Amino acid sequence: MFTMQRYLQMGTLNKQKLHHFDSWAATFGEPVTAMELAPDGAGYRLNTRFARFINVPELMQMFCQVFAYTTNRRTLFHIFRRCCYW
Repeated sequence: MFTMQRYLQMGTLNKQKLHHFDSWAATFGEPVTAMELAPDGAGYRLNTRFARFINVPELMQMFCQVFAYTTNRRTLFHIFRRCCYW
């Protein structure tokens, strides 16, 4: 999501000081640190991953300024058919 916003909404991200991933992630993501098995199987290590999104209404408001989406499969088919001319 950040990559697409950076490509299409760099001005908006700059205005809100979210043009670096770390600031964007701190605003819209919740990290969780947990123990996991090391790749070599010799022990465990701490790893931090995104657990979930936070501030979703603000993120979607910003995201939907440039993105259009549909949840209706029939509408999506007609859009695809119109674009591909088949």
